[in-house]
Amino acid sequence: TLEEQDHWYAAGNAKIGTAYDTAGIQRLIHGEKPIDDGRDFCSCLVVVLLQELGRLPKELSKSPQAVNPNELGVLLSGKFWAMKELPV
Repeated sequence: TLEEQDHWYAAGNAKIGTAYDTAGIQRLIHGEKPIDDGRDFCSCLVVVLLQELGRLPKELSKSPQAVNPNELGVLLSGKFWAMKELPV
């Protein structure tokens, strides 16, 4: 809806100026325990914003900081779009 779209952009824009979570993506790559330090990387940010919109449950089987891009694709595929429709 237009209301959801406005909320998506407002929530995303609120993150402008927040540093990219370089350490978080490195922890993800190395299989280390995720830390919620208020910063996000790509797939983490999408999960956080969808949770804020109420389009994903607040409680998932793993934290947003532990969701890698491939898992995000599967999550979105099951919830919203077919995998083949996702941009690459």
